Amino acid sequence: MQKFLSYLLIAFLLLGCSIKPVLIKEVSSANVVSVQNGKAVVQVNMRIENPNWFRIKVKSADLNGQINNSQIGVIGFPNKLVIKGNEDKTYPLLFDISLANIVPLLPSLMFSESVTLGLKGNFKAKAFIISKRIPLDVKKSISTRELKPF
Repeated sequence: MQKFLSYLLIAFLLLGCSIKPVLIKEVSSANVVSVQNGKAVVQVNMRIENPNWFRIKVKSADLNGQINNSQIGVIGFPNKLVIKGNEDKTYPLLFDISLANIVPLLPSLMFSESVTLGLKGNFKAKAFIISKRIPLDVKKSISTRELKPF
């Protein structure tokens, strides 16, 4: 009888708990934190809303980056993120970017007043035992004066 109640409880939790999509509301700034071994670590501040009552852990991300609509390749997501339930907050996210993809774009970036940054791909998020891929397609124009090189 206990096993039956346990299975019933698990089925109720799985069917009754649907994960609402986490929303990325704003990309506020981007800063270069460090440059080492042909990679730049860039901190991007994103305002993220979790409309769910439970926390969500972002485990990994498969993201393609763009600068002024030019592909800069796959961007690594080295840190894990925990988004509390019913929260709308700005989080500093770190991304690893290969410098080999950015160097050809530097001349055009140096003389422009703004840069359009783009991220497209999926985040892998987990809540309880449920994992889900959350799509992301964000573009933000940032003044080159806002980019801090270290």
